[in-house]
Amino acid sequence: MSTETTRYRYLDKSWDWDELAAFIDRNYKDPDPARPDRIALALEMVEGREVLDLGCHFGFHAHYLARLGHRVVGAEIDPELVRIGKKKYSHPNLELVQVEGTRLEFADCSFDAVLLLEVLEHTRDPRGLVAEIHRVLRPGGFFILSVPNAASYHTLGRTLLLNLKSYYRKMESWPEFATDQRDHYFYWDPFTLYRLLNYQGFRYVEHKFSDNLRLVNFLARFIPPLGRISTCFIIKVVKER
Repeated sequence: MSTETTRYRYLDKSWDWDELAAFIDRNYKDPDPARPDRIALALEMVEGREVLDLGCHFGFHAHYLARLGHRVVGAEIDPELVRIGKKKYSHPNLELVQVEGTRLEFADCSFDAVLLLEVLEHTRDPRGLVAEIHRVLRPGGFFILSVPNAASYHTLGRTLLLNLKSYYRKMESWPEFATDQRDHYFYWDPFTLYRLLNYQGFRYVEHKFSDNLRLVNFLARFIPPLGRISTCFIIKVVKER
């Protein structure tokens, strides 16, 4: 009789289930309305019954939306994350599935809303992915996405202060996928991002800025232009054709 324990791979580490589940519980909490971060601000924009959370990681936010009453499909490219999510989360309104690249195996006009949070910068074919999202949305459906803001003080500071030649040498040794900003293929400013969305048949609804530092978010309440150089840009658009 085998006594081998099932292991799970997460953050480049092997976990047994109890320690991984405890780690997830400690580090992933429901959004706090009193202190909304970029994810909470994006989740507030969700409308509609049928929702696709694309690039859902192991499905924490998809599970949160399912508990609010949405019928949610959480889709993720990494099969190990899908395995973890299915083990961790169960709800009658939630389904977790694996997808392959930018091709989405869903019928045309399947969803009322699509979430794409901190994902677009990781894909090699952003135009193809946005076109697929447009296809699976119903007319009048909403697309909510968040991306790192290329117009942020963080990006400007790196450009001004780093020794670019030395930094490029470091970049040459980076892995293709590193689970952090090293695997970003693109940085989007608000103008270029909306151009991409509008070309693919979306129309503007609303936008928000958010920063990793609470101090910046606080100051932006009193000095609104400061928000425009925050580290994150969130936009909601609607499928108009």
